[in-house]
Amino acid sequence: MRVRDWMTTDPRTVGPTAPVDEVVGLMHDGSMRHLFVVDDGGHLLGLISERDLLGRALGPLSWLTDDERDQALHELLAREVMTEEPDTVTPDTRLADAARLLRDRKHGCLPVVDGGRLVGVLTEHDFVRLAAAEG
Repeated sequence: MRVRDWMTTDPRTVGPTAPVDEVVGLMHDGSMRHLFVVDDGGHLLGLISERDLLGRALGPLSWLTDDERDQALHELLAREVMTEEPDTVTPDTRLADAARLLRDRKHGCLPVVDGGRLVGVLTEHDFVRLAAAEG
């Protein structure tokens, strides 16, 4: 089996200059734990996880008042909190190899790229779907 058989296509994305308050809103509204940062050509620049938001944005701003925090999150940009150069796989990567990468690196997802362009995402949930289909 290959990644292309189980990946989720059309993952949610933002541009590098998206305000972090927008990122938080998108992740919350879509019940997502990961959001991808791409350029105008769809090339992957980075990813933002819930952990990134807590560690790089929300945590350091916790001492501010609500209004100050809201303003700071609006001024903070996606490129400032994203993880640059995340581990990736291609659609042709063997599913077992992707699973090992997720496990060994303790990732919650792997961006799927083809020629540098983001074409999908493989998540822990996709492996749950696989197990349910097999079982």
